[in-house]
Amino acid sequence: MIPRRSAIRCGFGTARTRSARVLLRGNFWSSPFAVSAQTLVTDAVPHDPSLQRDAPWTFESALKDGTVEESVNLLVHRRLAFALIRPMQGRFESVSPNHLTLLSGAIGVCAGICSYRSVEAGPAWLALGGLLLMASAVVDCADGMLARLRGQSSELGRLLDGIVDQVTGISAWYGISHAVCAGIEVPGEWLYCTFALFSVVVHVALYDQMKSSFVALTSPKVAAVPNKPAQSGFERAVGALHSTVYGAIMRTVGGGDAAPPDCDPAAARRHLSTAMRKITYLGLGTQFFVLYSAALLGAVTHVWVTFALAQVTLSVLLNAWVVVALVSWKRGVASLRAEQAGT
Repeated sequence: MIPRRSAIRCGFGTARTRSARVLLRGNFWSSPFAVSAQTLVTDAVPHDPSLQRDAPWTFESALKDGTVEESVNLLVHRRLAFALIRPMQGRFESVSPNHLTLLSGAIGVCAGICSYRSVEAGPAWLALGGLLLMASAVVDCADGMLARLRGQSSELGRLLDGIVDQVTGISAWYGISHAVCAGIEVPGEWLYCTFALFSVVVHVALYDQMKSSFVALTSPKVAAVPNKPAQSGFERAVGALHSTVYGAIMRTVGGGDAAPPDCDPAAARRHLSTAMRKITYLGLGTQFFVLYSAALLGAVTHVWVTFALAQVTLSVLLNAWVVVALVSWKRGVASLRAEQAGT
């Protein structure tokens, strides 16, 4: 018999040795209660976290092609949106991107209501309307980011997003315009506000049209998907509304020179990226940024600031930028055609 002190020195009294004795007993005796070697090894070896859960979501993986992203979205809206959806990884699976789209629209309508009420309730309501419009823009970015991270993008989601954007934009425009026109005295002030709305629609339609063209030209050619599932009645109704109202404007203002459809994607990106970056300053996120910034400034000073800032930016500066962007796009298409003809 080994003395107790020698047993301790030799390691027979340690937890590792006791586990080894259990392992030996489990190997020699086929008792249903014996501890197997596989169980001991599984418990002893630390698990690799990557084998138990998906890799953490990253901000970059939630973005679209960086060339078509609006600067204000990259710097402000999408960063706040990622902070909103990041805790949803592995949780809240019942919350879909379409739910966020509808939430964005509801917040946008509330922004218009608060701005409208500011005439009677005071400038704090105009500030609240501006903040809600900013929140609507953030949630509007979150729905697409969540769809990309979960792989849940769909044609219905894209169409629904377009309809909700229109509802949000018109609600915010009408509420802010009512607050402005009730606080200033300018002949034909509603005409100025209506022209600003028309400018916003043209800007966004042009951006969407050119973005679609750029993505189609610079993406690898993919064969058509066979046996595409039939659309539901709701999907057909939303698609018809989008194509007849908003899509008609997109086709009208997005005309002009078209790049050859069979061009090399790398060549298209090389020639059209500069023009596409200019066009991104016409997107909806930029328009909302102008509107809620004007509302917030007007709430702390006077609605004259809202009127002047919105009109100068939307009706003058960005309309001039449309000309710059279209000229750049036409030049890019011309150089792309020349390269294709040379090859």
